[in-house]
Amino acid sequence: MDEARLRDPKDFERAIRRIGKRIERALQRTHIVITGRMEAWRPATDLLLCRTNLRWDAPTKEPNEATAPQGEYAVAAERVEKRESKHAPFRIVTLEDLHGAQVETFAIAKGVTDIKAFTKALERAEAWSFTTRPLDLAETVEFWNDYHRVGSRFDLMTSSIAKRLEERDQDRADARPIAVDRIREDARLVAAATTLCQESAIRIPDGDKNTLGLPIKDVLTNWNDQDCAILLSRPIFDPGIYGTQRFHHRSVREYLTAKWLNSLLVDEGSRAKIEGLFFRMQYGIEVIVPTMRPVLPWLAALDRRILNKVVALAPEVLLEGGDPAKLPLDTRRHILRQTCERVAQPAHGRSMMEYQAVQRFANADLAEEIGALLDQYAADDDITWFLLRMVDQGGIQALVGKARYFALRSRAKYTRIAAIRAVFAVGTSADVADIRSAFLKERPGLWDEHEVSCRCRCAGPSDPHVCHGRSCQRLHRGCRHAG
Repeated sequence: MDEARLRDPKDFERAIRRIGKRIERALQRTHIVITGRMEAWRPATDLLLCRTNLRWDAPTKEPNEATAPQGEYAVAAERVEKRESKHAPFRIVTLEDLHGAQVETFAIAKGVTDIKAFTKALERAEAWSFTTRPLDLAETVEFWNDYHRVGSRFDLMTSSIAKRLEERDQDRADARPIAVDRIREDARLVAAATTLCQESAIRIPDGDKNTLGLPIKDVLTNWNDQDCAILLSRPIFDPGIYGTQRFHHRSVREYLTAKWLNSLLVDEGSRAKIEGLFFRMQYGIEVIVPTMRPVLPWLAALDRRILNKVVALAPEVLLEGGDPAKLPLDTRRHILRQTCERVAQPAHGRSMMEYQAVQRFANADLAEEIGALLDQYAADDDITWFLLRMVDQGGIQALVGKARYFALRSRAKYTRIAAIRAVFAVGTSADVADIRSAFLKERPGLWDEHEVSCRCRCAGPSDPHVCHGRSCQRLHRGCRHAG
């Protein structure tokens, strides 16, 4: 479909009309498959074209009063029938993203020998968005096979966007040439427009009836329809709500928005306006604008003055996105210490202490600082959990001794789980064996006086009771405390 329009936009229409005339007598027994890139499909006009020239009439069915739905069921059945017949007899489908076992199978077939290390590296870099498409995953696997790493999140984002803005098919590139610098700059502009307007959908030009999303021609006023179509055909975009496009991943839009705003900061006259998008005075207190918060970590990594302001106001924001590993070491140390101080306050919530926040900030060069903080906040379960997750996700081998200590001594459930996982991730086989042996030796103490709720014979169904370890032998097999 998209190749049919390379020479002339009307060629696809001519092809459908010609096919419809040639096989008119056989249309009732013919299956037709039309393929192409999603952005080449015009949801309204192309569907109407196919329904008009490739007519198919459903066979009539005799009504059966005995099996026909009655009452409210008849109304529901009628609604379902109307919904299914909206595009009949055409079914419009698209390929799903790769995920889970599919990624592992693909990577193994491409030569990855240690699949566990590969998936662990993807988790640490939060690079799963770069594995959803076969070509992207192939590039990530190729980089891994060459260097045994997947790179930082910032490097992955920069490289991925640069490749996705290029046309990989030379025939298409020759038929519709466009300057790389131009398409890169305007992709940033479109990202900024969708972010500032809080509208993720981008309208595809397709007649007067399409009113969904942000009109791309209102953003790129100096572009014609063909140039807009070229931009939307690049793989940084995905099909969104029917008749619209959207950026392939939210982080791509946030990164491009930050790059566009950073280019404007060269002009000092615009700095106050740009900072006004992120910071605002409310009741005499300077706060961060919530809608712009996801863009701030990327922009802080590009502009030192923005970074200093974020560090002074809300350093935990830098843990929520972007690539904190690109920040200067002294800045990261300061942020980590200040974040722990904030978390230690009684009124502070744990909203920032997310799983992804840990893996974004974890790095081996913070080993000394993390060790000092573990000593300082050893009695604070929230902070020790947070820091031990950093040891695990960052692969910080220098802190295996600290992890062993908490794995053996801590009685806080989640802190101990994080410590044991850290030892398993960075410790030796002897360290792992010591943890297992010590855990088995303290088993009776762990099982005494645990308040549980389970189905067993020594208590009524789901009645809470005190389980006294080995003395309670008649527990239901589904109870986790069964002897």
